[in-house]
Amino acid sequence: MRKIELFAKWLLRISIVVSLVYTIFIKHWVGTAGGSIVLVLTFIIDYINHKFYKIEYTITSTVYLYCIFSLVMGNMWDFYDKIEWWDMLMHILSGIILGNIGNVILNKNAGKLKITKLLMFLFIVGIACIGGVVWEIYEFAIDSLFNLDTQLAKGYGITDTMWDLVMDFLGGVGIGIYYLVTNKK
Repeated sequence: MRKIELFAKWLLRISIVVSLVYTIFIKHWVGTAGGSIVLVLTFIIDYINHKFYKIEYTITSTVYLYCIFSLVMGNMWDFYDKIEWWDMLMHILSGIILGNIGNVILNKNAGKLKITKLLMFLFIVGIACIGGVVWEIYEFAIDSLFNLDTQLAKGYGITDTMWDLVMDFLGGVGIGIYYLVTNKK
């Protein structure tokens, strides 16, 4: 499984570098900045994994793959503007990934805590929803500070934000149900 993590990491890095050339050429500075930051973060994750704490490979692999879809394809290659449902798909996937992180947290503490299946489900869905809310707060802050419109407030108002939160919730419910069915403990 570590091979999947390595493949996903290098696929992300290469796709970002190629996309950086493109975004610089077309003067898409938001994509260029985002790509540069995520590229640097992949090396910071490597450093953390080597020096301090080994992050669960399932988490890093899925985050790397998610970054390819959301950052590279969505932002740098404008899939968010070109494909109407792309944003919804990314929020469902982020709910799944965040729910998976919630499950990893529970598994790390399984020996210390008595966790019922209902509590597990609620925790997983809660982590997915909290992540979605934090993301929407981030988008609101970026829009306010830099006079951007990442939340599509000019065209859709609160509707885009609410659909994003619904999709995060549905992704969390989906992965929560998956773990309810597959977890034996």
